[in-house]
Amino acid sequence: MATWREETLRNLANLDVEKVRHYLRWDDVELKREGGLCTFYARPSNLEWPSIDIGFDTSLEYVQHVGFHHWHTHFESFQDERRNVLRAFRCARQIICGARILCEESDAKGRPGGHFVKSADEVGFLWKDSVRLVVLRFNAAPEEKAIRLEL
Repeated sequence: MATWREETLRNLANLDVEKVRHYLRWDDVELKREGGLCTFYARPSNLEWPSIDIGFDTSLEYVQHVGFHHWHTHFESFQDERRNVLRAFRCARQIICGARILCEESDAKGRPGGHFVKSADEVGFLWKDSVRLVVLRFNAAPEEKAIRLEL
């Protein structure tokens, strides 16, 4: 019997919404084609909350990015593009299931930055200029946290 990874590697050709729903284990997925990108959006139950976007080239062969709110990353470290795509889906799945929680901070000028944690209680280090911190979980309302400077 093939493992999930082996089955996925074989089936990455001809990506469509149904396959992406299966890979993400999330039903509300939409595909939009715009400006040289094909982007799959995993949408939360409340459309005012941030979605997860996975961008591909127009042939749906090369993953361009995974994004969540203002955060995004690129997967391009492997020569075998299928491995990059697998890593992108794994990242998105971890955000969906809550294994990754985004701590998004901004300075007084509104410039965003962020990092992932496993628990909202583990905010970690912030920029010294941070004035706002928002904890983002997929399919949940953003939660603003107070920033306390402790010396």
